[in-house]
Amino acid sequence: MDVVNQFIEFSEEEPIEKPKPSQNLYITSQVRHREKWIKLKDKYSILSTWIEKSSLNDYQKEAPINRIREKMVKEIEACEKFILYLEDAEDLLLKGIHFEFCQAMMLHKPIYIVYQNVKASEVIDSIQNYIRYPNIILVKSFKQLKSKILR
Repeated sequence: MDVVNQFIEFSEEEPIEKPKPSQNLYITSQVRHREKWIKLKDKYSILSTWIEKSSLNDYQKEAPINRIREKMVKEIEACEKFILYLEDAEDLLLKGIHFEFCQAMMLHKPIYIVYQNVKASEVIDSIQNYIRYPNIILVKSFKQLKSKILR
């Protein structure tokens, strides 16, 4: 069986489930994308508090890493959907987001992987160790995420 066929992938024409207005979202990405999530926070219930810091160093000044991870776990436990945002090839390294991604899988959260400016096959290559997780949904762009999932 082709690995790509193990994932649910939506095209622009297919309807995607609409979240309830109160639906809690946890979003993870590279810190350089945090402004996108800050702008969406007024419109959606985004639980990810890491976006409030301009760098990991700022976040770590607040508390030791184990307390930061405990906070992330609580936020992921409370979310209804987990969103992993990959904008380009540099993001495919998944640097710094493995902890959150693995927590979402352990908690059986639906995981939406938004890949923009990269190929689906490259995304699959970067997450090949997690390939058997049944709730991974690939979304082709940030625009599609906003228009079809985050309405």
